[in-house]
Amino acid sequence: VQEITPDTSYDVDIDEEGKDAWFSFTAPEDGNYMFCSEGDADTYAYAYDRSDITNKENCITRDDDSGEGYNFKLRVTMTKGTTYYFCAQMLSNDTGTFTVKLEKTPAVSSVKLNTSKLEKTEFIPSIDDCWLAGLELTAQYEGGKESETFTFSDYDNMTDEYGNTFSYKFKSADG
Repeated sequence: VQEITPDTSYDVDIDEEGKDAWFSFTAPEDGNYMFCSEGDADTYAYAYDRSDITNKENCITRDDDSGEGYNFKLRVTMTKGTTYYFCAQMLSNDTGTFTVKLEKTPAVSSVKLNTSKLEKTEFIPSIDDCWLAGLELTAQYEGGKESETFTFSDYDNMTDEYGNTFSYKFKSADG
């Protein structure tokens, strides 16, 4: 198991079918981190919060294609002092090369909504659901950085570059 340092790229060479690469990281502080792959390979990853990594079903999260192309992008909320383990591999026991990287991601501190461009609003009481086509959302992160502006069309989930998912849900007055 190779210890990984944030913001450093590591080359992974899977030269045998079924082989995987293991990394570990001890969180110096509470926070959100992203473990992701880059390259042309179809990759898959698991994350664990304990050293019992013999059974992949014990993982705290796993991912296949949330990154660019066929790359994984795992978002893990970490606790200070806990050692996390990451397993990176090729999907379907293929062979190939790719890089992995761990990054600390900023937390969302606030969200701005712009309703001036709403194109369609519809509430359907029978299913207790609502669509707000044209709703714009911009997230503000700790440290002052702003996200791109997301525009909802009908009912969507929007995911930012750090893996935060934004959605909306309305409930009727009777619950």
